Amino acid sequence: MVLHDNENLSRETIIEDISGVPMSAMTIFSMSIRYLREHLIKTVTSQTSGVEETDLRYVLTVPAIWNDNAKQFMREAAVEAGIDDSRLKLCLEPESASVWCQIISTDAKATLSKSGTQYMVVDLGGGTADISVHEKLIDGSLKELHKASGGPWGGNAVDNNYFDWLTEIFGKTTMDRFKTEQMADYFDLFREFETKKRNISLESEGKITFRVSASLKEIYQEVVGIPLKDNVANMGLSKMVTFIGDKLRIDASIVINFFEIPVNSMIAHVKEVLSEKEMKHVDTIVLVGGFAESELVHEEMRKKIQNKRIIFPDEAGLVVLKGAVRFGHIPDIITARVMPFTYGIKVRVPFDEKKHILSKKKSDNGKDEATDIFQVNVRAGQEIKLGQEYSSSMELASDISKDTSLRVFRSSNKKPKYVTDDDCKLLGQIRISSSEGKNLKDRRITATLVFGDTELLVKVKILETGKEFTKHIDCL
Repeated sequence: MVLHDNENLSRETIIEDISGVPMSAMTIFSMSIRYLREHLIKTVTSQTSGVEETDLRYVLTVPAIWNDNAKQFMREAAVEAGIDDSRLKLCLEPESASVWCQIISTDAKATLSKSGTQYMVVDLGGGTADISVHEKLIDGSLKELHKASGGPWGGNAVDNNYFDWLTEIFGKTTMDRFKTEQMADYFDLFREFETKKRNISLESEGKITFRVSASLKEIYQEVVGIPLKDNVANMGLSKMVTFIGDKLRIDASIVINFFEIPVNSMIAHVKEVLSEKEMKHVDTIVLVGGFAESELVHEEMRKKIQNKRIIFPDEAGLVVLKGAVRFGHIPDIITARVMPFTYGIKVRVPFDEKKHILSKKKSDNGKDEATDIFQVNVRAGQEIKLGQEYSSSMELASDISKDTSLRVFRSSNKKPKYVTDDDCKLLGQIRISSSEGKNLKDRRITATLVFGDTELLVKVKILETGKEFTKHIDCL
């Protein structure tokens, strides 16, 4: 979640473990990916023959609501983990799920495989709820109909509510010590909750039993001293919460309440997207991801969204993974996407007092120019086909010893005027070496922004040498 909606993300970003120990996020992410890569290679080589590591394309799935800087962070972590950049593809998780739903042999396939079908994919993972809307085209490809959206409403939010409730019962000092001194027991506590929460439903009654380790109760007695039974009574919960041996029995209504905010927030957002007039032909919702296996989520969706067909595929937690493999074979299956932001570059234009504010006026060689102008390439909400290109011309630095930076900006506004506006942000930049153009008579380049893929690319052509190369924008 450190990558979710983090405008300050950088290669130096620090994260803390559950004990508060700081570490480089890039190091932790790359170690995790390296472990998975090495595990994969070991398994492939032991179970097959004739497959070389260089034969593999890697697909890394990311939430669709992540910003460009988070996607770049994941790519760099994967490269640091030993994955060849040229054989790495990022895939948006709800798109991956959508791809898999085209071929699974269930009612989902029958519903979603007809051309012209419009449907929503809700990917409920651990951290985020990720929502996208697609249309099946006549050639079998998919088109995005609504920009990806969502929020921090994954299954971890329910776990966090459970932990906060335990903290009220046992006290913060107890839970902090339990987490650091008895980490194995701490993880066992949440593994059990993870298993139990899938079967909790709105119809659950009576008390739900969870195991509490002896170490947690011992730390509580050292820190608080009064019997747990008395503490629960003091909180007015003696009829709803009981301790018997190593069993904690909690009234079902309390446990159901742990789900309320994340599930209601997710459903409210789904309904908000569906209420837009462009979504009137969307008649099916597909729920995927680990949290989509929750019985309570199924019930709440059916209860609160009654005019749509809701599909829960088998093994919902594996749908994104399997779809990513298929996406790796046919990466151009998503042929059009909706832009989440307005993208463009900073330019100068002749100053016009009717159009430009005076503070942007600069005089250069007797010419009055307006600076910081946002030259729009694509606008927020615009549908862009895969690989759609927009070119701009610019000059390399006149000093051969200096490099030129092409700076790309984004805005939530459909019609930004200046790159300094409050709703504009420097997305990133690419550096172009001035050594490419020795002759100062011709130092022009064309920079072509390539949209429609999971990552934004820039193709640069140096007119003097004819050399072309493709670069990812440096968003970090």
